[in-house]
Amino acid sequence: MWLHATCTQSPSISLNFFWKDLKDDVYSAGKDIYGNRDIRAYENSRKMVERIKHMFEDDNIPEDVKNFYLRRLAEEVKAL
Repeated sequence: MWLHATCTQSPSISLNFFWKDLKDDVYSAGKDIYGNRDIRAYENSRKMVERIKHMFEDDNIPEDVKNFYLRRLAEEVKAL
């Protein structure tokens, strides 16, 4: 039994409703029994963020230069 990290005081019943309001091809592929799969664009973007992170792990780039360019990228994303 999954208690949601709470102490039970008396028996109770809970209902959870899951729905999708976008077309199926917008969501990431795969099994989604709980209806909380992220959209494909977000999951692909997260992979790109990981690639960007690795690009800036180069020890030859000074820390202040890394920070400047990462902040610049963050501002570009915010402007979308």
